Amino acid sequence: MNYRYVFIVAIFLLFACNNPDAESDPNRFDSLLGTDWYGVYMQGGKVGYAEMSFEKSDAPLAGWRTRETITMILSIMGQIDTMKITDTRFYTSPGGELYSNESKFTGATGGMVVTGAKEADEYIVTINLGGQGTKQTFEYPVDYLDNLKKPNLLIAGGEINVEDSINITYFEPTPPLTGQVHTGMKIESVDKYIFNGVPTDVYTVSFTIAEMQFSGTSIYDMTGRELEMNLGGGMILKLEGREQAIKIDEEFDLLDVNLVRPDTKIEDPQELISLTLKITGIGETDILNTDLQKITMGTENILNAEIRKGDIPKTILNLPIESEEMAPYLASSVYIQSDAEEIKSLAADIVGNEKNSWEAAKKINLWVFDNIEKQFTPDFSNALQTLQTRQGDCGEHSALTIALLRAAGIPARPVAGLVYWPPGEGFGYHAWVEAFVGEWVMMDPAWGEDIVNPTHIALTTGDLVDQASILYRVMGKMAIEVVEAR
Repeated sequence: MNYRYVFIVAIFLLFACNNPDAESDPNRFDSLLGTDWYGVYMQGGKVGYAEMSFEKSDAPLAGWRTRETITMILSIMGQIDTMKITDTRFYTSPGGELYSNESKFTGATGGMVVTGAKEADEYIVTINLGGQGTKQTFEYPVDYLDNLKKPNLLIAGGEINVEDSINITYFEPTPPLTGQVHTGMKIESVDKYIFNGVPTDVYTVSFTIAEMQFSGTSIYDMTGRELEMNLGGGMILKLEGREQAIKIDEEFDLLDVNLVRPDTKIEDPQELISLTLKITGIGETDILNTDLQKITMGTENILNAEIRKGDIPKTILNLPIESEEMAPYLASSVYIQSDAEEIKSLAADIVGNEKNSWEAAKKINLWVFDNIEKQFTPDFSNALQTLQTRQGDCGEHSALTIALLRAAGIPARPVAGLVYWPPGEGFGYHAWVEAFVGEWVMMDPAWGEDIVNPTHIALTTGDLVDQASILYRVMGKMAIEVVEAR
């Protein structure tokens, strides 16, 4: 099962913006300095904690430092793994321009480091993942501290009213969002909030991140202190004391609480030829409508889903498959490193002299199934790291398979959704792949299926941003009724 989309929470911790109209007073942020601790909750269970600090700094330059760390302790079927995200940024004084950043993502099998720094009139971002580094260059400056703290300052100064809106553009160095990200914030209401057992006046603020089609809410007290962040998908960060924040409920099993259990047990899903479902809790835009998966809207917002098992492709092209239309599905990326020498060499060894794209795709799918250990890994799924560690869950299997397919000249893309898991008698979040061999075919390297069984409910074929967005929108909201399993 795939849960690494929780990593995307790091993106929501920063609300910085390009605004050169900074004040010159070097003490203007003094009231906001300090360290806060937050408990991290998912679907009602305590899964981690966050430490957020803001302080003046003397090195590497006179200015300010923000440091935000999230530690997630995730339990899956008795296996406990820790994932940690640390983001540190330095801003100049008095102007508040972003001068440098370092983001570290560490998990059980590896991690990623993203660094950025001012060089002359440019800001250079370097991304190191799976032993491969990539660089991107941006015009300096890319961010200002005044807008990172703008909501806090406006609230603390009593300069904000209900219905007021703030549109901000901030710089996010972490892929796949590397670049400018647009966020809209709105003051929804003034409410009473119980904080440390005391009723407290607060502002409830909604926000929407355009690039992710993602919405959430934050709660601020009248001093501009953030008391709670609701990030969607049942994930909430709550301001707590340090001792309370670091207490984790290790009995909370992410897989168990996120299974969508239907009213009827499905026997032998891999033997099915079709599956008819009624789905509630999500909209038509939250699920794909394909040749194999027909979605219609019924009464009372019930989605009718008819999913059939695919056929052996009738149109099969020879390798390599190249066209302008397929170019995006052949390209290498930060997470799908199909241009890496290790990936290209392995793809050539697996495929050999085979020119039939369908036969080649099946060879790659089988190799990944046979050679990658099935292991829950709370990391950013990427092909190189999976090849190096030879272990991972569905996300790692999919990333490596897509990279090998692309390296062999077969267009491929990720698929995210749900699949029926017999031991848990429910549908769990899952990732698989779609390969173009003359027509698109869905394959599941984690399950060893050349043609996926019809319990695969496809939500998106997009990249990590699309996957995170859709999973946050549907997580904890779906209900499934089995109408017919044939």
